[in-house]
Amino acid sequence: MTGRLMKYQLLAFLTSSIISIAVLADDQASTFQNEILTIPRVDTQDQSGKYQDVQFKVAADGRWDIINYKETSLATINKLEISTELVFPIKISVVASGDLPSDCYQLGQIITHREDSKFIVTVSQKQVETFAPCTQVLVPFKTTIPLDVTELKKGSYQILVNGKNASFELNTDNFQKLN
Repeated sequence: MTGRLMKYQLLAFLTSSIISIAVLADDQASTFQNEILTIPRVDTQDQSGKYQDVQFKVAADGRWDIINYKETSLATINKLEISTELVFPIKISVVASGDLPSDCYQLGQIITHREDSKFIVTVSQKQVETFAPCTQVLVPFKTTIPLDVTELKKGSYQILVNGKNASFELNTDNFQKLN
């Protein structure tokens, strides 16, 4: 696919109703400087964080032109484990293990959101610029991803990490009691 076609597809995503531009923490807020708007993360209907560091420049006629973006790739996940801290409120993490394609890759953004009783986690990978040649051997990784389970009701919950499924059960409501 040509770069020009990808830019037009990204612009179509951005102008359609199927995407949302994520409002992120202060360290990842959108910025506007020197006539350039930079949005750190753009979610599509299919993938959180599908595009990162999207840059627009104001044209002379007032329209916005896309001048740069990065399309993310997903890290390969081989195994999920659930870690539970039985303190109150209960804390749950998912431990994701997988492989990066070579030693020229590292984990990128990890994005977590919840839809009803399903946690959807996107673990991206990014290529690292290096002066050394890359070895073409898989590089294993393991990362722990905390899930926000405070204020959740008793019940079953699903976790989806890059296409891999897991689940956990809350045996009691996880509401913090105010004194």
